[in-house]
Amino acid sequence: MIRRLSLLLLEVVAGLTAGMVILAIAGAWWLSSGPVTLTFLTPYIEEALAPRDGTVTLEIDETVIMWAGWDRAVDVRVNDVRLLDADRRVIATMPQVSLGFSLRAMLRGLIAPTYAELLRPRLFLVRAADGRLTVGLERDLEDTGDETSRGDISLPGLIAELLSEPDDTRPLGYLRRIAIVDADLTVEDRTFGRIWRVPRADIALMRNATGISADGTLYLELEGRRSRIEGSAIYRSETRLIEGTVNFIDIDPALFLAAPRLPLARRIADMHLKLTGKLDVAMSVDGVVQRLGFDMASARGSFRGDVSFDGDGVAAAVEFESLRWPTLAAVFPVLAGYVRTDLPVAGSVSLLGTTDGRVQSIDFDLTGGAGQIEMPALYARPVAVAGLRLRGVATDDFTRIGISEAVLDLPQGAVVAQISATRIGAQWSLRFDGKASDIEIDALPEYWPEGVAVDGREWLLANVRDGRIETASLSLIARFTNGDRAHFEVESLHGGIRVDGASIDYFNPMSKVTGVSADMTFTGDRFDIAIGGGQLRDLSVDTGSVVITKLDTDDPEIAIDLTMRGSLQTALSVLNEPPLGFLGRLGLDPAAITGRAATRMVLEFPLSKTLEVEQIAIAAGATLRDIALKEGPLGLALLDGVLELQVTGLGIAADGSMTLNGVPVTLDWQEKFSSDAAFQRRVTVGGLAGNAARQALKMPQWSFLDGDIGAELIYTKSFDGSAEIVVAADLVAAALDFPQIHWRKPPGRPATLNMFVAVPAAGPPVIEELRLDAGDMRANARIEPTLDLTGLRVVEFRVLEFAGNLLQGRVVVARDGGLDISLTGAKADITPFIGRESEVDARASGVSTPVRLRAHIEEVIFGDGRSLRDVKASLAGDEQDWRTLKIDADVGGGVRLAVSYGPAGDGAALRITTGNAGNALRTLGWTDRIQGGRLLVTATQPAPDAPMTGKFSLRRFKARDAPALARVLQILSLTGIFNALSQSGLDFVTLDGDFRYFGGALEIKNTRAIGSSIGVTTEGVIFIGNETARLKGTVIPAYTINRILGSIPILGQILTGGKNEGVFAANYALRGRLENPVVSVNPLSVLAPGFLRRFLDGDAKPLPKVDTQPTGP
Repeated sequence: MIRRLSLLLLEVVAGLTAGMVILAIAGAWWLSSGPVTLTFLTPYIEEALAPRDGTVTLEIDETVIMWAGWDRAVDVRVNDVRLLDADRRVIATMPQVSLGFSLRAMLRGLIAPTYAELLRPRLFLVRAADGRLTVGLERDLEDTGDETSRGDISLPGLIAELLSEPDDTRPLGYLRRIAIVDADLTVEDRTFGRIWRVPRADIALMRNATGISADGTLYLELEGRRSRIEGSAIYRSETRLIEGTVNFIDIDPALFLAAPRLPLARRIADMHLKLTGKLDVAMSVDGVVQRLGFDMASARGSFRGDVSFDGDGVAAAVEFESLRWPTLAAVFPVLAGYVRTDLPVAGSVSLLGTTDGRVQSIDFDLTGGAGQIEMPALYARPVAVAGLRLRGVATDDFTRIGISEAVLDLPQGAVVAQISATRIGAQWSLRFDGKASDIEIDALPEYWPEGVAVDGREWLLANVRDGRIETASLSLIARFTNGDRAHFEVESLHGGIRVDGASIDYFNPMSKVTGVSADMTFTGDRFDIAIGGGQLRDLSVDTGSVVITKLDTDDPEIAIDLTMRGSLQTALSVLNEPPLGFLGRLGLDPAAITGRAATRMVLEFPLSKTLEVEQIAIAAGATLRDIALKEGPLGLALLDGVLELQVTGLGIAADGSMTLNGVPVTLDWQEKFSSDAAFQRRVTVGGLAGNAARQALKMPQWSFLDGDIGAELIYTKSFDGSAEIVVAADLVAAALDFPQIHWRKPPGRPATLNMFVAVPAAGPPVIEELRLDAGDMRANARIEPTLDLTGLRVVEFRVLEFAGNLLQGRVVVARDGGLDISLTGAKADITPFIGRESEVDARASGVSTPVRLRAHIEEVIFGDGRSLRDVKASLAGDEQDWRTLKIDADVGGGVRLAVSYGPAGDGAALRITTGNAGNALRTLGWTDRIQGGRLLVTATQPAPDAPMTGKFSLRRFKARDAPALARVLQILSLTGIFNALSQSGLDFVTLDGDFRYFGGALEIKNTRAIGSSIGVTTEGVIFIGNETARLKGTVIPAYTINRILGSIPILGQILTGGKNEGVFAANYALRGRLENPVVSVNPLSVLAPGFLRRFLDGDAKPLPKVDTQPTGP
């Protein structure tokens, strides 16, 4: 049963199908022959398409059914459709609309379209200022000539109609698809203020399970070219958003974006880009765009991203590549004011703003390629880069910019920085924190902004060369007006640079420091360079610093501090370089000096183009070792020197030790440069010098000095050319021997010598004070040398104390070369000179020096208890003999002794007088056996080599204890006279005679001593040197009686034997020492008459000439 029913059903379906196919073929043939008018359907269609509220009615001229091809088959179309308002005015026209109807609705007696296609309509798409979209249909104007009017259909209403639930009671309740085919579209965007035309547009809207989908193709006419735009969209009822995608080729956004209200859009439009890509849009049913996505490319680069809208707010995220900076700057012109370049740029930008074009914030991450960057606020010339990366944010319409990472890859090295900037009006505040690495120093001018630390930059660029910057950092706070570099004002600045292999020209024209490794730091008002190593010529620079201060003033200053070690010759050459020239001031040639030096040099001076030498403050300290100078001071070889050297702008100081010709000495040298200083040069030399050392030092070899002396010499020179020398010597270890004055100091006895020498600017030096203190020897003298310094001119003894002597004096070298000597003093002890044989008759050959001496001594000592007082002397002669002598002295009791010796004719004359010969002889130490007596001695000497002959006379004196006379009296048994001689003394009226003196022998003759009780005659020789004598004579007792007898005529001559003889007399002879002579008396001569006495004596001839040397008693 079932099987039969199934077969029946299949047969019925097959029949119906075959019938329908036959009907379809027949209908197609019928319709293809031309449209078929369906006038009866027109009212139903007008009713179905018109709103129920009656505000709008439709009028259709014709309804036809036609064959539209196998893809569309049967198509119902209405022609010349007019929309009328309530007043029956035409508000829009449509040439033709293709409709599809619901069969289900027809079964219910309702004409309801399922789709509608507007064929070749003229449409207006309007985007209002608030973003809402409306679609307008333009009515036909051919018949009326009225102004164009539109019937606006809001997009939300259309979408709402399509999204409404199917309503079997409403004709439009079955509508599922609306299409616009071959439309002439005019688009008006009131937001951007632009209207453009699409001569052909195909658009379709379809209802689906999630909402509405749309597809379309638009053909735009752009600058005479047609561009095709394809797109699709979907409205999701769940989100109530329209999401669409538009694909396009060679579209110029200027057609859409150029409008006065949106500067950003206008700037993009002005670029006239030709874009190819796609655009994704999300918008509300009111036409308000909420999100815009894009992926586009042009000749200027490609970019993609998303833009979202929230009310008046806009958020965008863009990624781009192969984009040139000018393109980016054209979009954001604020960038062009500070950075200009043609670098290719890639990266991303995130933007927050408003729909009116204000930018609230932009986050960016950019990378760039090689090229040049212009930053007019910092650099006058473009900066070459190999690449860059910028990451940061700009807010408040570019009034706040922060770059968290700025990386510039330079042709050499790189710069990494963080930058923040804030703008108030036209005034910008900038903070920059950056680091650079691996940059050639010679390339630094390209990267150091000209307006940053101007003076420090100028000095560094001019004076630091070569080498590399390993690292550098800069922190900067500044103000400037927009892009105006001329008004760039630095408020705070600090940074650092580490260099290696650099050359620092710290003070031109002095030698540079090369191969420098240094750390530099700088601020707005100073620049510091800490040198960790380098070379100054062949000196090794261990450490150093260069400090520039007051950079925020018009008078910056620089301080340089270098510590070096190496060749002494080089170190001194550096100190001698112009403009310093310190060794030139000392008269030293650095090339002649060798050794090693560790030196610290400090220079301070203003950074001025008109720098004067006087403005340079210098301080240098050095330890000098192994100093050697072949031709040192006074031609002495200097070796093994160790000195501490200090040099400042005020002077030079050196202190240390060395050897001069092998003799160790210490040295302290001070040199002053300012004329306000107390001196110009002061040199102190000290050491211990023995005999060999003094010879090595080429010092005078004094015979009176033997042994070691410790001495210090201070030489001080003034700026007026004058100088002074102070010498202090310790003679404790030396022996001093002055045999001329019988004074000697043995080694070990303390002694000091001090000397002050004044050296005038013109003229010879003067020893203003020479002090010797050696126990019992104390001297203080002043000495003036000759102009040629080869001799002495004046020697003035202020004090001369030795061995009991206390003298003052003056020695002047006269014009004839002689010495004028004047002596005064309280005491002169000549005891050591007494007993020295005076070889007055032994003359040395050669040239002699005239000597003239004047003296006034309060006391002259001749021995124990013997002295002359108030001695006045005047002597003239030479160092061999005195030719003129005058002495006047007090010999006691107010009695004076006068001695004069001087020229007389061709020879000389001697005269000696005193009123008390006893006192004089006793004072002179010759004898104390004479008392009283007035003495007169006169003598002449015809020639210097001839004997001196003369006479002597002594009046009224007393003799006592005369050994020779006493012996004669004993032999003659003249006891009374002998007792008187030995006790109270014998009185003599006179003693006179003749003498001749030569060669130390005093020959006397015709000598007689006459007293009341005795008379004595004497002749012979007295040898002064050994106090011996050979004398003979006659002793006449009762001299008065004998004189009376002798006065008897004829008989007296016979009895007495003549003058000086007597009736009673005895001949005697003595020889030997004067204190104990050997005396002999001829007894036969006692009573012999006078004429026989000479016969008995055996010698009636005159006294012969005697030898100059004694032969003994």
